[in-house]
Amino acid sequence: MERQQVQDELAAALRTEEHPEVAAGLLRVLGGLGDDRVTGPAVRWLRDPVAGPSAARALGAVGPGTAAPHLRTALTDESLSPHTRAAAAAAVGTGGRWDAVWLLLSLLDDPDDVIRAGVLDGLETLVENGLRPWERHPVAWALTDHLATDDRHTWRTRNALDGLTQALPDVRRLADNAPSGEVLAAALSLLDGDDPTDEHARSDVRRFVRRLDDPHEPVRYEAVLGLERWTEAGGPLPPDARRPAAGWWLSLRTPPHACARPPPGSSAHWTPARRKQIRPESTRTGDFRPRAVMCRVSPARPVHTGPMRVVIMTAGSRGDVAPYTGLGAGLARSGHEVTLATHGLFEPLAAGSGVRFHPTPVDPHAVSHSDRGRGLHASTTGLGKLLRAASMARSAAEEMTDSLVHAARGADVVLAAGAVAPLGRAIAEGLNLPSLGLFLQPQHPTREFGAPMLGGRSLGTLGNHLGGRAVLSAVDRVFTQAMHRLRTRHGMALGSPSASRRAHERAHWPVLHGFSERVVPRPEDWRPGLDIAGYWWPHDTRTLPGELEQFLAAGPPPVFVGLGSATVPDPGHLGAEIVRALRTAGLRGIVQQGWAGLTAHSGEDDVITVGDVPHALLFPRTAAVVHHAGAGTTAAVLRAGVPTIPVPVQFDGGFWAARLVALGTAPCAVPLRRLSAGTLAPALRRATGDPRHRARARELARGLAGEDGVAPVLAALDRLTS
Repeated sequence: MERQQVQDELAAALRTEEHPEVAAGLLRVLGGLGDDRVTGPAVRWLRDPVAGPSAARALGAVGPGTAAPHLRTALTDESLSPHTRAAAAAAVGTGGRWDAVWLLLSLLDDPDDVIRAGVLDGLETLVENGLRPWERHPVAWALTDHLATDDRHTWRTRNALDGLTQALPDVRRLADNAPSGEVLAAALSLLDGDDPTDEHARSDVRRFVRRLDDPHEPVRYEAVLGLERWTEAGGPLPPDARRPAAGWWLSLRTPPHACARPPPGSSAHWTPARRKQIRPESTRTGDFRPRAVMCRVSPARPVHTGPMRVVIMTAGSRGDVAPYTGLGAGLARSGHEVTLATHGLFEPLAAGSGVRFHPTPVDPHAVSHSDRGRGLHASTTGLGKLLRAASMARSAAEEMTDSLVHAARGADVVLAAGAVAPLGRAIAEGLNLPSLGLFLQPQHPTREFGAPMLGGRSLGTLGNHLGGRAVLSAVDRVFTQAMHRLRTRHGMALGSPSASRRAHERAHWPVLHGFSERVVPRPEDWRPGLDIAGYWWPHDTRTLPGELEQFLAAGPPPVFVGLGSATVPDPGHLGAEIVRALRTAGLRGIVQQGWAGLTAHSGEDDVITVGDVPHALLFPRTAAVVHHAGAGTTAAVLRAGVPTIPVPVQFDGGFWAARLVALGTAPCAVPLRRLSAGTLAPALRRATGDPRHRARARELARGLAGEDGVAPVLAALDRLTS
């Protein structure tokens, strides 16, 4: 049955259903699908104490335009059950209409605990999604006052304040004069002392130090976490903190005694509670606390001792997908059932690999050729390009969310590529599945080199670290709407992307990197759990086209020139410059069209234009490779053992280009903005004329041939699910 038929049947059943519990289930399902036909029945069921909360949530899910009047009425109608009014409050926050803040603030002091819980959930959603400038201070004042007075919802209030910088002055005053240990711990948790250049952060560090000997364990624990954030950001450890250092670092890694583990023999699975917990239903009277104070007992995950159903999630260009076909094939050979979930455009890459394919929406080729995609060339800095790309990626991430959830529902474990790590990790958490990161680039902050996604240029130890943190923050914002969709459409209890990332970082969420330590040594300041596995070579059983074979046989090894998935402002002009450079250097050439649409109109037989060809077969037969320095093409060049000239275009291209030059396989890099016949021709002469580059490339290739990037992933899966 088609999806539309299913929705039609659900809508028809809901119109005639008379049993409250059945109606509640239908409301949840149809509301989760965003079907406007839920509106009429939902309004009818609002007054039922059983189906009312589901009706309010369904109204919130179909959009604020249709639901707003009904939700406002439900929110203020005292004849409705508290649980229904609480659900309406949370839904008002989700809708985010102009009057949402004022409606919720008016009920913040409601005498009913359940209603206040819903109001706080609604305010938290509004803060997460971004308040209007004139709303920020009133919300900050109201919530900080509430934090000091509502001992039933201390941690819900804290969660609503998270990220609201206008509240920090009052939160600091509260941290200095808190009415209870619980409130003090909550206030300390909001003081992110993670900027050594900020004088307020330095004063927060002194607050953390003063509380290391507090009689309340949650307070001590939050003080420890605050100092950890400070030292991770490069701040010096205060002298007063050095004396008890051993004790508080030990406590940092030991949950408070109040968090009791399940008794021996219990089937429950103990995990630290998340710092933020959001319940869409907003109907519980109990409070939610951060992991520093409360631990949660969740249903035990199945322990797998044999083959598992593995889903690998990724997104982006071909280079962001192809490595996972080889990794997936390796996992499949070991007996696992592997599904690759990514853009439908790349389904042919998995053919014959033994890996199942789950298509997701969004065509990255079309996105890169859109006006916004081509607009990336207007930015001249790595940060500018990253911010433009993040803006483009927000809608794509939300569009892919439902499909990725569907792929994960049939899995035992989620493996998330760096491009979708926050989303994949959140989906796994929402479905109570173990997860593992599989990154193709170093994404975690380090003092040893500049953030790769900003081009990799070193800004000094502190600048490198802060640049890495800036990238993480930008990536978090990409997934804000996607996480909101997980909460509202799929009912997952999740915090914001940044809160989720911080919690997983503290829990040492495992990440394996698909490159070799011969190419990028593991940074010494990385936390435990960040490991380098080795390259994952793409699965590719194609052969070279006959025309290309004839060209290779007709003369000396040519130079390959291709920019992969990168686009360029004027492909015709660039193609002409490439041909001129090849002829000036006296070399034959293979120009790959790629997503840039390059062509070589030479009128001679010394240059040929090709489409998509297997790099593993072609590169070893070339004199050198000129490429855009993406992670995937860089790996293919190193595997081939030939000299190279990187032409970084954007994002991590500058980082990989610098690594190739430092390794000695490239004489220099020629950034795209400076690429011309005059700059490329001398680089070609150096790459092909200096035997040291080829010797170094062959040496590295021999070392890489002895590595097995799949084995560490298999071992990590065993650890993750045992």
